[in-house]
Order: sequence, then structure tokens, then C-alpha cells
Amino acid sequence: MKIKTLRWRKPNGTGSDLGHEDSLWVADGVGGKYSITGDSGAFLLWWPHDEFTFEEHATVANAKVSAEAHWQDAVGRLLQSETV
Repeated sequence: MKIKTLRWRKPNGTGSDLGHEDSLWVADGVGGKYSITGDSGAFLLWWPHDEFTFEEHATVANAKVSAEAHWQDAVGRLLQSETV
């Protein structure tokens, strides 16, 4: 089964589109939202399952690749547990 990729969007700052404070990009994940913020020349990827945990990246593209890998793994594990 093919897993859909994350759909990144610029947050509009209201309702369900809220990500981490000062988010540049958000995407819906399992248990919350992936969020990318800028910080002193780096980009922080905030995880959907823990709003206090982030990973630092040199570019937005690298942050999105990391989030996608995490997403594919998380959804794949959920689907696998459903078929067992």
C-alpha cells in the first residue's frame, strides 16, 4: 500500500492550521502537526507527537525530507499493526 506524502502549507494562524509558534510551514501528522520554524539561520522541525522536541536542519528542504521519513515510518507501523 502506498502512503500519501505530507502536504505542507503556510499556516494561516487560525483554528486547525496552527502549528508551533512562528511556523513557516505546517503539515498534518499522526498525533499533531509537523512544524518548521526558523532560528538564527537554521530551521527547526518540530515533531507532531511531542511539541517540545525538535530537530535542527540547514534548509527547509532538509527538514521536510526528515519529516517525510518520520511520517512514512509512523504510518507504515500503524498500517502494519492493523494487518497483524
